[in-house]
Amino acid sequence: MNDQEMTNVYKLECYYIDHDGIGLDAVIQLLENTHYANHSPSPDVISGETRQVDWVDDNPLNYEQTKAEAFRKLFSDAITDHLLKHVIDELGPFAGKTKTNSLGEIVSVLKAKLLSAEQPK
Repeated sequence: MNDQEMTNVYKLECYYIDHDGIGLDAVIQLLENTHYANHSPSPDVISGETRQVDWVDDNPLNYEQTKAEAFRKLFSDAITDHLLKHVIDELGPFAGKTKTNSLGEIVSVLKAKLLSAEQPK
């Protein structure tokens, strides 16, 4: 039995609208270098992506009721989604079993195979 207490790890999805042009690296540093009262929290940014938009005040990202959908649409990768669905359909004898698995499981398997194929032998 383990005597240590369990600790929560949170995955956060957020966006930062950079009207001042400070850049992605500065935003990451802002998140990671924030000083907390007890110095215990230590957020680390694992990855970051940038999209450029022609900003107007009525941008859907500017409204509570539309910002989540607008964010997902802005950062979705329609080409990857389409290719993954095609790969799933073309998996042959494995396809029947695969279609019962979640897309996340399939993506994990495909990423692992791609990463192992890229490793020098």
